[in-house]
Amino acid sequence: MANLKQDLVNDLGNEKYYSELELARLAADPNMNYKCKVDTMAALLKNLASVDLATQLIGKYFPEEQQAQAPAPQVEAPVAEQPQQPAPH
Repeated sequence: MANLKQDLVNDLGNEKYYSELELARLAADPNMNYKCKVDTMAALLKNLASVDLATQLIGKYFPEEQQAQAPAPQVEAPVAEQPQQPAPH
């Protein structure tokens, strides 16, 4: 399952990287039709938002290996002994 999680993270990371490159390229392109540029950039931004959300959800649906297998043993801290006060006479 660790390979599946890592493959998902890598795939989403690649998609985000190339979408960000395309967004920067479009922003710098002076020859593109303005309306087309705005529509394309809006679509890229929606895709980037979706990729960011999907990346966050991977952590929720694919918890870390150690946490998924068994919880760490709980070690109780020793209780410090309280000095006894002499009983009133």
